[in-house]
Amino acid sequence: MKTVLLNLAFLQLFATLTATGATEAEANAAVTDFCHERVYAEAIIAKLTDWLATAKTNVETTTADARKLQLAAARYGNTAKGPGFAALTAIATAQAADAAAELATKQPAIMLGLQVLTSKVAELATLEALTKPAIPQPTQAQSGGTTAVAFSGTVKVCQATVTPTQAAIASCNPNGKKHDQAKAIAEHIEQLTSIALRSAADVRLPTLTLRAEVQGTPDASHTIAPTPGAAACHINNGGTNNRGAADGVGLQAPTFKTGFTAGKLVFSTIQGNRKHSEGPGTEHDVNLLTADTKLVDALTGLAGKAIKPITRVAELPEDTILNDEATIDMLEAQQQIEGKELKETDKSRLAKQLFGGEKVKIKEVFFDSLTKDSVTIGSGAKEIKGTTEQLSKNHFKKAMAYYNTLNLKKTVAASKGAEPEEDTKTDAADKTEEKKGGDNKTATNTTGSNSVLIKKAPLLLAFLLF
Repeated sequence: MKTVLLNLAFLQLFATLTATGATEAEANAAVTDFCHERVYAEAIIAKLTDWLATAKTNVETTTADARKLQLAAARYGNTAKGPGFAALTAIATAQAADAAAELATKQPAIMLGLQVLTSKVAELATLEALTKPAIPQPTQAQSGGTTAVAFSGTVKVCQATVTPTQAAIASCNPNGKKHDQAKAIAEHIEQLTSIALRSAADVRLPTLTLRAEVQGTPDASHTIAPTPGAAACHINNGGTNNRGAADGVGLQAPTFKTGFTAGKLVFSTIQGNRKHSEGPGTEHDVNLLTADTKLVDALTGLAGKAIKPITRVAELPEDTILNDEATIDMLEAQQQIEGKELKETDKSRLAKQLFGGEKVKIKEVFFDSLTKDSVTIGSGAKEIKGTTEQLSKNHFKKAMAYYNTLNLKKTVAASKGAEPEEDTKTDAADKTEEKKGGDNKTATNTTGSNSVLIKKAPLLLAFLLF
C-alpha cells in the first residue's frame, strides 16, 4: 500500500512539473528530434501509469474503509451509533464496488495503451541506436570470387567486411529545449486527434551510399590480390602490393545521412485508410513493428478512461453523507418498518437523527473514535486486541465472527425478554468508548423515531448489507 502511494505521489508530482498548458498542436510541434519524441511518448506512458496507480489505490482504500465500517457496524449495531455506522458501511461498500468496477472496466484499454506505446518507444530507440553512429571504414579486403552482379562480363571481386556499431546512450539534455511543451501531450490523451510519433514506414535504415575507388587502369584479365592493411585490391602483375600500387580498386565504408522528420499520424486518416495487410497473414506470422492502425486504435480507446482519486467516506462533507442514497435508503427502511412513508420534509431531520442528532459531528464520532476504541476479544492464546481500525486490518475475520455471533445471541435473548449475562461486559465497554467519542449527549436520544432506529439497527444493517 505504501509503495503504491509513493509511486502515485511521484507520478502526480511529475505531471504537475511537466504540465505547461500547451495545446495538442503545440505539444506535437515540440517534437523536433528523437529526444523530444522520446519524452513526448514517455509523458503519455507516465499518465497511463498514473491512472492505473490511482485506480489501484482507490480499490485498496475504499475496500479498507468498507471493511473498517462493516466491523464498526457489527460492533456498535446495538448502540445509538448502529444506524449511522450501517449507513456509512453502505456508502463505503458502494464506493469499493464502484472503484473495483472502474478498474475492471478501464484497465484493459489502459494496459493496451501502455503495451503499444512501450513497444513503439522501443522500436524508435532501436532505430536511433543503429543509425546514430557512422559505419566504420573496413580495414582489410579479401578476394571475393568471380560472380558478376553489376557487369555482364568476366569480373574478379574484391570485397571487405565491416561490423556496424550501435549507440548505447542518447544525450537528451532538456536545458534550453521544449521538453516540457512536448510532455504536455499527456494532458490531452482522452481527446487526441493526432500524434507526433513516426509511422511504422519510417522505422527503417536510412539510404546508404556505396563508393569504390579506382586507381590506374585495372585489368580484370590479370590476377588481383588483396592489398595488405587496406580495404583494397591491386593488380598482381609484378608491381607493388601496397596502397601505392599503380592499378587497383579500393572500397569505402557505406555512408548515410541522418535526419529527423517528426511523425504526424492523423487519427481520422489512419482509420479511414485501414489496410488489412498490416495484420499477420497467418497464425504463424508475427508483426515486427507496431502498425499505425494498432497505435491509433489503442490511443483512441483511451477516451473516457481517465481515473481520478476517490474522496474517501471520512473526507466527504457531512451534507453529502446525509443526502447519500444509502442514507435515504436507511430512512425509507426505517419508515417502512414503522408503517410510514418517508416525507421529503422529514429527510433532513431524520438523516441527522441517524448520526446522533441535530449537532451531528460525523467525522469525530464515527471515524476518529475508531482509532481510539481499544477492545480485547477472547483470552489466552486466542486473545486479540486493538481498536476497530486495527482489528479491521489485522483480525477482521475473527472480530467479525465474534461480533456477529454476539449480536445473534443478543437478538435471540431479546426475543426471549432477557439479555445474556456474558454480554453485559462487552456492552459496557462499547458504551464507555461511545461516551469517550463525545457523542453521548446527542447519540443517546431514545425518544420517538430515534428509539425505533436503535431497536431496529440489526434489521436495518441487514437490509443495507444484503
